[in-house]
Amino acid sequence: LHATADHKQPDSNRQQLLALFRQAGETGAQLALSPEMAISGYSFASRDDIAPFTETVDGPTITSLRHIARRYGMYICVGLAEREPRSNLFYNSVFVLDAQGQLICRYRKMNAEIRWACPGNPREDNTFTTPWGRIGLLICSDSYHSLPARVTARRGAALILIPANWPPTGLDPREIWQARALENGVTVVACNR
Repeated sequence: LHATADHKQPDSNRQQLLALFRQAGETGAQLALSPEMAISGYSFASRDDIAPFTETVDGPTITSLRHIARRYGMYICVGLAEREPRSNLFYNSVFVLDAQGQLICRYRKMNAEIRWACPGNPREDNTFTTPWGRIGLLICSDSYHSLPARVTARRGAALILIPANWPPTGLDPREIWQARALENGVTVVACNR
């Protein structure tokens, strides 16, 4: 679901994203992926700057998406700025809901934004099982490096999904994504803003 999230406009971004997931479900999609940080928009200067735009797993976006996943019987992958309630740590995360709306995977970006996000645990399993096989997750710049994709493939993923919010720079991310696919003999699907 390639879409542009307006910076610091979570309500309108959420409405747009939910409509896109519904539209995907109505057209028969069985799996849908959003861009990285699809609700908050991208680039924040500090924890204080992003704090109002972080969500928990029980927040409004995941709660709404659970209903959509169940209604259409589809897998949903959504990128959010996550606030972990017990520790109050922030992460750049992607959440996966299965066709029953159950959370089956959460992956936290390892190459995290130093100004506000904690890096994810590289030992945490970033793969999940579907009726079509095992799928893995990386987030945007985690794909710069070959090792995360290699570990994901070794965990059995034949498909790697990459939610991205790649800035318009001189670097073409398609070259990186193609390299990760070729290096590991897997399919890579990226969803950018």
